[in-house]
Amino acid sequence: MVRFIALKIQGIRSVGDKPHVINFLDPLTLIQGENGTGKTTLIEALNYVTTGALPSGKMQAFIHNNRVAQKQRVDALVQLEFENVYGQMCTITKRMSSNIKGDKCTTKSDDFTMSILDRNGKEYSISSKVVDFNREVLKHLGVSKAILENVIFCHQEESCWPLGEPKELKTRFDEIFEVTKYVKAMENFKKLSREYESSVKTIEIELPYLETQMSEFLKFQSEFNNYKKIKNDLVMGIESVENENKRLQENLVDVRQERKVIEDSEKEFIDLNAKKVMLIKQIESTSTVEVYDGVKENLLKEIEELSSYSDQNSIEDIRSKLLSDIGNAEAEISRNKELREEIEECKKDWDDNMKKLEDLKAEKDSIWYRVVVENNICKKYEGNTSECLHSLKFHWNAECDQFKNSKEKILKESQENYSKNQFKFMEVRNLLDQITTTMASKKLELENNRNDLELFKKSQEEIVEVTFQLNEKKKELDSIDQEEINKIDEAKRNKRSIEDTIEILNALNNTLEIQSQKENEFDLESSKSNGFFNNILGPQFIYGKLYTNLKEKITICEDQIKSKQKMRENVTITLNDLGKYTAAHEAIIKKYDEESKEYKNRLQELILDDVNIIEQITVTENSIIEIRKKIGLIEGYKNVYEIWLEESKACNACPLCKSKFTSHDSISSFEEELNNKINHSPNELENLKKLLYENENILKVLKEADEISKKYNNLQICEIPKEQEIVKERYNERIKYLEEMELIENDLDELNTRLDHMKKFESEAIKLDNLCNNFKEFDLQVKDAVKKACAAFFPNCISPLTFEEGHNIFSVKEKSSLLTRELENLKNFILHINNMNQKKNSLSQEIQILTNRRMGNLESIQKINSMEEKIYHLVAELESLNGKYEELVVQVPELEEKVNNNKIKIEEIEKELHEYEFKMSRKLVKLDSDIENLENKENNINNLEENLKSFQYDEYTKKTNEIETNIKYFEELKSNLNKELLLLERRKDFLVTKQCQLNSLNLKDELSELEKKIMVNEYDKKIKDAIIEKEKRINNEIAKTAVEISCMKGELKETEKRLTELNRSLNDSNYVHVEKKLKQKLIRKIILKKAIRDLNLCYKVLDNSILKFHEDKMNEINLTLSELWKKVYTGNDIECIKIKSKENSSAGDKRKSYDYAVVMIVDGNEIEMRDRCSAGQRMLASILIRIALCEVFCHQCPIIALDEPTTNLDVNKVENISEMLTDLVTFRMNGLPSKPKDDCCVEERINLEESWANSSRAKRNFSNFQLIVITHDMQLTHLLYRNFKPEYIYQFRKESDGTSKITAHKSIQ
Repeated sequence: MVRFIALKIQGIRSVGDKPHVINFLDPLTLIQGENGTGKTTLIEALNYVTTGALPSGKMQAFIHNNRVAQKQRVDALVQLEFENVYGQMCTITKRMSSNIKGDKCTTKSDDFTMSILDRNGKEYSISSKVVDFNREVLKHLGVSKAILENVIFCHQEESCWPLGEPKELKTRFDEIFEVTKYVKAMENFKKLSREYESSVKTIEIELPYLETQMSEFLKFQSEFNNYKKIKNDLVMGIESVENENKRLQENLVDVRQERKVIEDSEKEFIDLNAKKVMLIKQIESTSTVEVYDGVKENLLKEIEELSSYSDQNSIEDIRSKLLSDIGNAEAEISRNKELREEIEECKKDWDDNMKKLEDLKAEKDSIWYRVVVENNICKKYEGNTSECLHSLKFHWNAECDQFKNSKEKILKESQENYSKNQFKFMEVRNLLDQITTTMASKKLELENNRNDLELFKKSQEEIVEVTFQLNEKKKELDSIDQEEINKIDEAKRNKRSIEDTIEILNALNNTLEIQSQKENEFDLESSKSNGFFNNILGPQFIYGKLYTNLKEKITICEDQIKSKQKMRENVTITLNDLGKYTAAHEAIIKKYDEESKEYKNRLQELILDDVNIIEQITVTENSIIEIRKKIGLIEGYKNVYEIWLEESKACNACPLCKSKFTSHDSISSFEEELNNKINHSPNELENLKKLLYENENILKVLKEADEISKKYNNLQICEIPKEQEIVKERYNERIKYLEEMELIENDLDELNTRLDHMKKFESEAIKLDNLCNNFKEFDLQVKDAVKKACAAFFPNCISPLTFEEGHNIFSVKEKSSLLTRELENLKNFILHINNMNQKKNSLSQEIQILTNRRMGNLESIQKINSMEEKIYHLVAELESLNGKYEELVVQVPELEEKVNNNKIKIEEIEKELHEYEFKMSRKLVKLDSDIENLENKENNINNLEENLKSFQYDEYTKKTNEIETNIKYFEELKSNLNKELLLLERRKDFLVTKQCQLNSLNLKDELSELEKKIMVNEYDKKIKDAIIEKEKRINNEIAKTAVEISCMKGELKETEKRLTELNRSLNDSNYVHVEKKLKQKLIRKIILKKAIRDLNLCYKVLDNSILKFHEDKMNEINLTLSELWKKVYTGNDIECIKIKSKENSSAGDKRKSYDYAVVMIVDGNEIEMRDRCSAGQRMLASILIRIALCEVFCHQCPIIALDEPTTNLDVNKVENISEMLTDLVTFRMNGLPSKPKDDCCVEERINLEESWANSSRAKRNFSNFQLIVITHDMQLTHLLYRNFKPEYIYQFRKESDGTSKITAHKSIQ
């Protein structure tokens, strides 16, 4: 539990810079002080340190005033040490400061800190920089901000808020019950539910579009897969054609290599011819050169001689040297010209400096002349201008200082005279003000005393009249019967008991009616669904367990459905596999049929239908062998004939018989015959080769046809029948599984129908179970209510209620009506007694007033003599003060005149001094400027003179003449070198002519050699044409394959384009993750519906919880408040008070808003207490309501601070408040009320213990309680000190400087 340990305050409100500490005691901390001493500052400090709330909303008003403290800065501190709800030691520190800058006052709040020391001794701290500091403090205190502000630390000005305006009361109670927070939560539930319903509607609108998109997506995906397959086929076809194209390209490269060899030889031949043409042209171009008469050797000797001469005297070297010398001469000329220009530039600069020097000297003379004229300087100082001006400046400064000193001395004397006269004047004025004030107060006092004297004289006449009235009132009071008044307590007790009994009987009556309604409702509901549950659960089903049994049946049914669904999925998978497998084999059969047709068509193209292929192959192979033999014989004969021809020519004889030829004719005829045979053999050989080629082609076709025939027979006889058998088997299996699928579907439909039927009655089962259970529970409540009614109080005139009668609604109503009539009789009797009691109280009050008036009149008569003497002394004092006042008034004009004269004189001297200083400062500033200008000019003149002295003008003139001489010399040298170079060029031309003659002779020799090579490199054009023809054929084939590739690529491009479009469509935002989106939307819809159902359930549960919480807390508060009122209030007019809450019908939801009112029970009637009670009753009710709220809401923080609890209370009420606080603290500490004062109070003690034992407060386990009482009432202080004996009593008092001081006293004295 929370326990306050100490509070430290400094610099807040009227508390000054010195820190004050209050150590909180258990169970009572008593703080006493007169009004205006700053007691309420403690409540404000506690409220600020715990909740952060400032009293007036502004920090400036909370911090100690800077002007009162007479400081520019005031530092404020509020520090609270306490034990938090977890048993940890916490210290909250909040610092502030106030600063005055000029007329503006600024306040600043430093960072707040809270240090926490846990039970293990580990310390850590929390800063307002890191967390919401005030929320963290509330967490450690264990109560809300509303409880702290309105219950625990309630300001004196707001202490009567329970009896304030209805709007304020509603606001504060809503904050205490934290209604707003829960109302917002419920509104959020409703808002979320509406949003979710809107989302469900949106999803239901979106779902058809998503399903359409899903079907489109599947269509696009199927088309995409088909085109992908086509693309793969095209890619493979392109690859095979490209391989063929590659082979042709390689053949083309080989052919081109052969062509290149031929073309190279052709090119070489052409190049040689071109060279020949070029040589002829070159020879023709040299025809202009004179033809050399001699031989080539002589020409070479002449060229050699010229070349040897050139080598010795190196014409090119000489030429280069001459050119180099010419360049050097030109460079020297250029360098000398640049030197001449530099010297001319230096001379020009010298002339400019001379002119500038003359100008500076003229400026310096003009400045000096002006200074001399302005300041009247003697001409003898013209030699040293700077020294003269500095001397003048020093003289002026000394003169200025001397003048200022003399004037300041006079000014000081005048100021001293002014101060003396001003002081005397102010002293006289202060004396006059004091005398005036004293005279006014004395006059007022004199007037008051004279008025009092008149009143005292009148009181002598009133005494007789008051005494007569007092005796009459006493007689009337004695006539009232006291015994009859004493019976009111017993009547009130009987009245309360009867009211309780009536309330119990009404509750029992309501319970019995509700029981009857519930029984009828249960019978009606059970009759509706009895047949269904009898069919499903059997005739032995039990109400109360219907839902459990039905749920078991539903679970069994769902398991069967899941099993069947799994079987269906397995069958579906098997059917899909069979379908795929059958489709694959059908595709194979189709492929085989297509291949068979292709093979058949190919065979029809290759051969006739009735041809035996194997026999034809054998015949063709034998024919090819015969033809090859013939070709071999013919080629052998040709070689033999050629050999014979050569041998016959060599030996002139027949090569077979070796006989010599006899004549030339025989030889000729033999050779002619052999030549004929040799020439005839190529034609025959060519025919045989053609025949061989034809037979080979036929054999190739026959073999291809044989191979195709074998493949065709294999497909027709083996492969196609085999695949057809497999397809037939798979088809039979599919029919079998489809039949099984149909049976499973029928079972599923039956089970789903049964499950839906059971789920329809699921809510009905829950409803019947709830009704049965509620009926059983309510039956127990009825029995408890009957027992309670039987044990209730019944007066002697009415017989008690029996247990059997308690179950009969008519018997209960009869007893209730009898008790109501008895209650009306008691109320009338109590009203009569209350009227008598009120009359008695009014008479007692009137007697007391008359007694007080009589005593006051007697005291007034005794004071008349003393009052007359006091008036005499006051008149004498006024005359004395009047004489002093007139003497001082005479002195005032003379002193005032002296002060004014002194002031005028001071102002004149200050003005004269200021004008002189301004004049001299201007002169000195101007003189400083002139000195600076003259010094700058003189420095510039000196620098220029030094530069001009260093320049040697004659030496530069001499250098210029030397440079002109050098330029002339190098120009002459350049002219001579150019002449030598011209002669050298002519010798070179002669050598070139001889070389051209030699070149002409060499070209003629080269032309003869080239003609020989041309004759050797002639080539055959037919071979080249054949190679070109072959290259064209290969190119045509390549072009064909390229066209085929291009067509296939075009088709592939179109396919890829379509694939891209399909892919783009599939990747479109409408189709991307469409399956996932559809699934998510369906899941989202189900989740949202369940969330809406859960939110509505939460809304109802929270609504009922708020109602229950509010009802329980209000009952608890009213029970505590009733007990406290009966204990404290001693009057008979108000039986008790309570807080009444009623639903606000104007609100949007009636169950979430309440209106509150504090009512008092008078004669059993509820009357609103506001504006109908006295000030004392108002204060007492406010305190008790706060104590009741503290007991109900402050379990973790059992602390309450009462600021001036006795305001507007009578003396006896103060005693009652003291006893009530004692009982409250004793019970909170020990669990029992205070002990009885004597034996006569034992019965009251027993009754009180019984009421407290039955109250809700007795069920709590309180271990500590802290009560803080802040009061000015000494009577309350004495009573509380007597009851609790605290270690200290803290007292507030005001110091002379206006600050508050807190002192701790160990004793009441």
